Amino acid sequence: MSELWTWSATDLAAGIARGEISSAEAVSAHIARIEAVDGMLNAVVVRRFDESLAEARAADERRARGETLGALHGVPVSIKECFDVTGTPSTFGLTTRANDRAVADDPYVARWRAAGAVVIAKTNLSQLMIFIESDNPVYGRTNNPWDIGRTCGGSSGCEGALVEVLLADRDDRFHDGGVELASGAAAQLGRGLVSGERQVVGPFEACHRF
Repeated sequence: MSELWTWSATDLAAGIARGEISSAEAVSAHIARIEAVDGMLNAVVVRRFDESLAEARAADERRARGETLGALHGVPVSIKECFDVTGTPSTFGLTTRANDRAVADDPYVARWRAAGAVVIAKTNLSQLMIFIESDNPVYGRTNNPWDIGRTCGGSSGCEGALVEVLLADRDDRFHDGGVELASGAAAQLGRGLVSGERQVVGPFEACHRF
């Protein structure tokens, strides 16, 4: 069997649903891979490793009981730092927000979780998501996985970097030009959502007031 961190999201979901692998195994494999490579990247800035392992075990217990499973049941995912995940910072790269903690999940995150996804980490971003490199005063710069002396792009550059070193397709992808620029920097193909495909909700409603 190949390393679980190389599996696609659909393969992981199918394997977990069939009981061939567990969510705890999938989450543990991704955590181990992040710990092995992120020191050179600085892509992961908020780690939910203990929490996600507990959530993965709970997901395995629900499957064992025969409960109805969501499309992403037990699948580990990363979320861009600007999206609220309960109990974590969503700074947008602003030092003035460094001590804030989300009291509820962003609607997009809530939908991921409703589908069964397990959030293992949040990734870096450009400040206020308005620059073309993933660097900010709170977390510093994220490096390009192909050449750590170069930028990984932005504003979703850290998701692109993480996808590249995980060889998988699990990330938020809820952004506009940041996806295309970031995926290009990591030698990937990225598609941004167009008008009408998403709502501007959660912290984004207040973003331009910062």
